[in-house]
Amino acid sequence: MAIAADPALRTVALTGGDDYELALACRPEAFAALVAAGQAAGIPVTAIGRASKGEGLVVMGADGGQLDFASGSFSHF
Repeated sequence: MAIAADPALRTVALTGGDDYELALACRPEAFAALVAAGQAAGIPVTAIGRASKGEGLVVMGADGGQLDFASGSFSHF
């Protein structure tokens, strides 16, 4: 909701520090079971992307366009 109100916050959310969510990968055919396990534990599970062959990371926006960032991640040092 914050990003919808201020789209500039997307960069902060995707490259800033202090991430307290878990990101994990599973086979597409196992996703329904993962969601069910999350529901049973009271933990929401959201699909945020997919892995495919290739090199590097490509971040796509909701409109399907590629997002580019000046910095790839937060640096503590």
